[in-house]
Amino acid sequence: WSGSMVDYWPSYSRISAHARAAYLTWLAGGRSHPGVPISWVFLFFYGLERRVIVDAAEGGPAVLDRLLISAEVRRMLDIYGEHSSFNSYATQFLSLIDALEAKTDSAVAAPSRASSNWIVPHQLRAGLGKFADEGRPVPADWALSWVHFHPEIYPRTPAQRCAKEFERLFCVRYVAHYGPGLRVRPNTAELQYTYVAASVGIRQITLSSGLPDVLLLAAPTKALKALVEECTDALDSYSRYLGRHPGRQGTLAAAALLPPELVDHANADLRRLIVWSEERLGPESQAIVSGAELVAFWPAADPGGLAKAEAAALAQLLGAQGVGVEPDVRLGGPVVNAGPVVLFRTLPEQPAIPSTAYAAATLMLHLALVVSLADGQVADTERTHLCSRVASAMGLTEPERMRLAAHMTWLLTGQARLTGLTKRLAALDQAQCESVGDF
Repeated sequence: WSGSMVDYWPSYSRISAHARAAYLTWLAGGRSHPGVPISWVFLFFYGLERRVIVDAAEGGPAVLDRLLISAEVRRMLDIYGEHSSFNSYATQFLSLIDALEAKTDSAVAAPSRASSNWIVPHQLRAGLGKFADEGRPVPADWALSWVHFHPEIYPRTPAQRCAKEFERLFCVRYVAHYGPGLRVRPNTAELQYTYVAASVGIRQITLSSGLPDVLLLAAPTKALKALVEECTDALDSYSRYLGRHPGRQGTLAAAALLPPELVDHANADLRRLIVWSEERLGPESQAIVSGAELVAFWPAADPGGLAKAEAAALAQLLGAQGVGVEPDVRLGGPVVNAGPVVLFRTLPEQPAIPSTAYAAATLMLHLALVVSLADGQVADTERTHLCSRVASAMGLTEPERMRLAAHMTWLLTGQARLTGLTKRLAALDQAQCESVGDF
């Protein structure tokens, strides 16, 4: 019963009568007793290997047995999986069966990414081969497994530290780039499976799948690498923040650094900020609000106001909700303080950094407003004329025009002063100075 007299690679024909009795008793008992020698488990497992690798290669009923055998091996792993050698052989055997039974319809999930990415699952290679062979697009979850196991794609820190966010962003942007999925043109290299069997009667074998081997094709690898880099770069600021402040996922400060696709609108703090800004804007395209009220939403703000980085993060968070803020420190404005602030509804592709034309336009508008205010007021017609003329003169885009209009509203709250303009004017060359003066 101890199996002590059985070789490392047992053979039923060579074991003693007593050992055979113990093995047959284990078989008759349903192959479930947890305390038996692992030799009995391997003896039975050798037969399963032969059925799948040798008998099924000839076709016939053995092919239909593969799924039953897969279920039996999984059951045995639950009982005897703590034995490392059996666990290793059985896991690779299941991977082989999965590959031989590969299906790629919409109901079949991609191979799990929970396992180590050192070994590429047969199921993944077979699935990708079938997608290519049938001319079907590779779904997002399969592309994510492709990236996970690809030996030439190495995830950087943001993809590892923020794994869930990376996977969500990858899937969203994969669909944005490729719709139903990347289509892979089949190559001539045929996918083959090498399997090292536990049975000495089989040992190492190579099976042909009849499918193309597309895992390492250059074109899709290049496309997937580029998307991985794009998603990783988008998560870089968020990852760095969590690296400095572990455990702050879900805070408003963390949400501000997420790509817009990942912002969780169920976040209570964010919901309050959105409701507040919508109430202030109402049906209008812009509204003057209290900077103190806006700053109060930011938990990291000290009584003295926001730091520059915090003001930039707050503007980014509002921008992801379709709301712009003036002044915006990212576009050269001062940090938001307790004074007046202008909220405005943004357009798609609203710039987060100033173009040369926009920077010149804000300076020109600022100087023009100072002149216009010389008599103590700026009429509505004068405001419209000024903003339109400046935007046209500088060739601004429509999103830039929207921001310039909000910037002018903010300047008219008492911010149009000559203080601090010397440095901005010094950055202009003579021709630009003359152009501003003529205007």
